[in-house]
Amino acid sequence: MPLFVSALLVLLLVALSALFLGRWLVVRLVTRWCQRKLQAELKIGSFRFFWIQNVSLKFQQHQQTVEIDNLWISSKLLSHDLPHYVALCFGEVRIRTDLQKVSSLSAPFSQNTEVEQKELSLSPSLLKIFCQLFSIHVDAINIMVLKVATSESLWHIQISRSRFLLDSDGKSLICKVNLSKINSKVLKSGQLEDTCLVELSLALDLCLQLGIGSWHLKAVTVDVWTLHAELHEGLFHSQLLCHAPGRISKSVSCSDLTENFAEPTLPGLHLLQQLPDRVEVKMENTSVVLSMNSQKRHLTWTLKLLHFLYHRDEDQLPLRSFTANYDMAQMSTELLLEDGLLLSQSRQRIVCLNSLKANVQVTTIDLSASLVLNTCIIHYRHQEFSHWLLMLALETQGASSPDLKQRKKGTFPQILAPVIFSTSVSNVSISIQLGDTPPFALGFNSISLDYQHLRPQSIHQRAVLTVDHLCWRVGSDSHIQRAPHPPNMHVWGEALVLDSFTLQGSYNQPLGLSSTQSNTLFLDCTIRGLQVEISDICAQCLSRILSLVIPQSEKSAVSRKPSLGECVTLLWKVDLKVEDMNLFTLSALVGKWNRKSAEILLSLRKLIIWAVSMLEA
Repeated sequence: MPLFVSALLVLLLVALSALFLGRWLVVRLVTRWCQRKLQAELKIGSFRFFWIQNVSLKFQQHQQTVEIDNLWISSKLLSHDLPHYVALCFGEVRIRTDLQKVSSLSAPFSQNTEVEQKELSLSPSLLKIFCQLFSIHVDAINIMVLKVATSESLWHIQISRSRFLLDSDGKSLICKVNLSKINSKVLKSGQLEDTCLVELSLALDLCLQLGIGSWHLKAVTVDVWTLHAELHEGLFHSQLLCHAPGRISKSVSCSDLTENFAEPTLPGLHLLQQLPDRVEVKMENTSVVLSMNSQKRHLTWTLKLLHFLYHRDEDQLPLRSFTANYDMAQMSTELLLEDGLLLSQSRQRIVCLNSLKANVQVTTIDLSASLVLNTCIIHYRHQEFSHWLLMLALETQGASSPDLKQRKKGTFPQILAPVIFSTSVSNVSISIQLGDTPPFALGFNSISLDYQHLRPQSIHQRAVLTVDHLCWRVGSDSHIQRAPHPPNMHVWGEALVLDSFTLQGSYNQPLGLSSTQSNTLFLDCTIRGLQVEISDICAQCLSRILSLVIPQSEKSAVSRKPSLGECVTLLWKVDLKVEDMNLFTLSALVGKWNRKSAEILLSLRKLIIWAVSMLEA
């Protein structure tokens, strides 16, 4: 019996020695691997059975550290809330990095990326089993990024209750990330006090789909809840935004050299090609605050829902010859906005939006687009917005570069595919107060437009425009919306009232063998219930509007004059029908001819000349 006990004790000591030796060997191998592959120093405080405490990973050359308080392995037998059988759990994870040295950090990894991808490649069946067994859970993540824009800046990110899940069907790998709460701040320390540039808080769900083998991103789904962002005045005066345009211009300048010799392309097509096959973004209960502490002003934008969906199917036949050098793949894009509201610091409504829905769809036959806007009310007061416009103008002035200006001058390519566009805008009211002139407002019940661009043997364009009850009001109470009055009644202050307006037109330009024929233009216009009021207030508002529009129109008219002689013969026919037209004038303007009236007529003459030159071009 004593011999048996002694043998048992010896076996126990050997087992414990083997356990400690194996633990030491595992730690030693992991430490050596981190030093060789990651060029980092790994320290482990204590190593227990399925439990590790005080893990520290430090990149010495780049001054970056990763610290983990606790790391343990849990099972669904112990916690029924776990989605899979085995869970790798982390306590608090602290990450500290320097943004100015991130570019140098990628150098050691870029040398061995191809070798590591071959070493880490797994078979689809083994990867599917691994995804069904394991999940990752993190209690808290604290990230500190130093020197975001300058040496005095700091970016702090705090994430609580995170979950990472993997799923695979043998053909693709699906990664699901759930972040219960994210709090982020960008701070900048000054000589007098520390200032906060940006504050952000949200909850996020992210789903990524990768193709096994190619590892290309196929689909992205982003769900955001309760997004609250505050952009402070110091952000626009800091170097955080000033650095971005410079970096973009440098990266774009290389591609500009090749684009100058290539045929013109539509803006945004290159971006669509870089997107995954499916992108879905959904944001609920969004709030963005733009604050100006020096003027004690702030703007608040709230949005109940933003839904963006993009889908591209490259397996189907594309739309041939969308432009001369591009075939567009079949795709569909949808954008939905609901219940948007922009408030000033006095809680006055500036922009009120009920719903906006835009849709673009590309098939093998044509490209169709639609836009539906319902209930948009805008109150613009220049006295309140002058501070914001000045701040944004200074920022955009510093961000503009000669490269970007040169890119904007590029020619627009000719679209060869059929295009169908339809829009419907209802219940819109826009009131404007510029300060030096009386306020005025423009509103209408509905406007609908249907446009078709067809190209069989000739360029054929058709359009139908319908306007229902358009009203232009001037005066101090013009921003107040009023119900439509009877057709035979006039209310003073309504400078222009149009009960209904319908315009139907078609334009035909022959191509090929029939190009010697003349171009044809047909217009059919019907106006009903037109009321025009001529008063001193109307003259002031009209003169102010024309002073803002005429300088740009004069330049465009002068630049188009040389091309008038090159225009081909145009055969046109216009049918105009006007019913129930009334003209009202105030007694103060009857029989008077002053300098302001002459200036108004001269501005109207310039506007008519510009409109005629645009039609002829």
